[in-house]
Amino acid sequence: MLFEISLDPKETEGMSTRQIADQFARFSRDAMARGVLDKIGEQVFTTGKIRKALDKLFIDPPNSLIKLIRSMLDSKR
Repeated sequence: MLFEISLDPKETEGMSTRQIADQFARFSRDAMARGVLDKIGEQVFTTGKIRKALDKLFIDPPNSLIKLIRSMLDSKR
């Protein structure tokens, strides 16, 4: 499930009525026609892909990245 809305006070604690209403507005006929949920879904999946790529770069960085970072650090001194 990608989208979920709750009216449970425990799950909406700290959210304003406006913020909750904005979440419901994503499911309006107009928002559906404009593809709002598709756009949000694409952002979520793109962000996840970027996060995975960055994690991989930092866990097992290629030598070219290490050299680039070192050269940038050396040029700042």
